[in-house]
Formats: sequence, C-alpha cells, structure tokens
Amino acid sequence: LDLSGNSLTGSLSIIEKLFALEVLVVSGNSLSVFLPSSLPRYLVRLELQSNRFKIEFPSEIGRLSNLEILKIGENDWAGTIPTELGLLSRLEIFEADVTRFGGALPTELGNLGRLRVFKFIQSRLNSTIPIEFGNLTAIESLTLEAGSFEGTIPSTLGLLTSMKEFSVHANRLVGGIPTEFANLKNLEKLHLYQNDMTGNVSQDICSLTYASKLQDVRIDCEIECKCCDPCCMKIQGAKEDLN
Repeated sequence: LDLSGNSLTGSLSIIEKLFALEVLVVSGNSLSVFLPSSLPRYLVRLELQSNRFKIEFPSEIGRLSNLEILKIGENDWAGTIPTELGLLSRLEIFEADVTRFGGALPTELGNLGRLRVFKFIQSRLNSTIPIEFGNLTAIESLTLEAGSFEGTIPSTLGLLTSMKEFSVHANRLVGGIPTEFANLKNLEKLHLYQNDMTGNVSQDICSLTYASKLQDVRIDCEIECKCCDPCCMKIQGAKEDLN
C-alpha cells in the first residue's frame, strides 16, 4: 500500500484493519500521530519518512519480526533509538536521515545479521560507533555522516568483508584508520574527511586502490597518505583537489 505524497494528516489508524498488509509507504505526508498498535504484524516494508512525527519512536516496531525495510528519516522523532530494533532479525535496510534522536546508537543494532544498508545522515546522536557493528557481516553500505559521532573507528569493522561503502565524514572521530580495513577487499568508497583523525593510511590499505575496487577515498590532509593526492582525495583513479 503506497500512500506517499497524498497530504495525509492525523494518524495511521486507516490501516488498522488491514491485518495481512506487508507494505506500507506513507512518506511525504503530514502525519503526526503514530499508533503502533494499528500496524499489521506481517509488515515487510515500512516507510515513514518526511512527515511531522515529533514523538518518541515506538519500541513496538521491534515486534515486527518480518520487517526487512525501515525508513524513518526527515521527522522530528524525540528521545533515543529503541534498543528493541535490535530484534528485527530480518531487517536489511535501515535509513534515518535528518532526525532529532539523542543519545547513543544501541549496541543491540549489532544483532542485525541481515542488514545490508545502514544510513544516518545529519543526526543529533552523541555516540561512538559500537564495536558490535563488527557483527553486521552482511552490510554493504554503512553511512554515518554529518553528525556528532566521536571516539575511534572500531577495528572490528575490518571484519565486514561485504562492505562496499563506508562514509563517516563530518563528525568528531579521532585516532587512526584501523589497519584491519586492509581486509575490506570489496570496498569501493571510503569517506573519512572532516574529522579529527590522525596517523596514516597503511600501505596495505593503499594497496586496495591499486589491486581492488577502492577508487573513492577522501581523507583529511592531516593524515599521511601515500595513495592520496595532496588534498587527501582520490576519485575514480584521478587525483583532484578538495578546494
């Protein structure tokens, strides 16, 4: 059921009798009231982005055991991300761009063994990157951009050998690039710029730009990098300035 872009207001009570519903897309409306008890239990896809929700995100979503796609961005969700979302064992795509969530990323999200896409852009989370994210072995794209993520990049992320994109630019990350990233043979995009990181890019990681798929590397100039240009960016095999 796709009701996106229909200027809907109020609540989602219109679907409370659709018990067998598997797809619910209500993005781009003006919904403000969320009644999780009205959600069909067999939902596979739930898209709520671009509405007017200003409430705490319902922990009851964690009970939707069939859910594979969850998109909730561009809303003013209050409070923190419920730890119960770590129960969504079939979840493959989780996107939450431009939200007002506070607190930290729940470590329980590391239980999402089928997750392929995790995307948080312009969040207000004050969090480190959980070491438990090293358990996301199916992940292909991990994006935590333009937020307040701090601390170091966990070395456990070097276990994510299916990962193609890793982007954490415009945060407050410190420390170096884990040498374990040399294990990411499928990596195509590595964006680490606009942080407070130090150290160097190891030769083993640099080798990925020559012998593997990695062709989009953006790193702050403070980091020593023999496979980056003077402005620490390499795009599609050509060297360009960030300026």
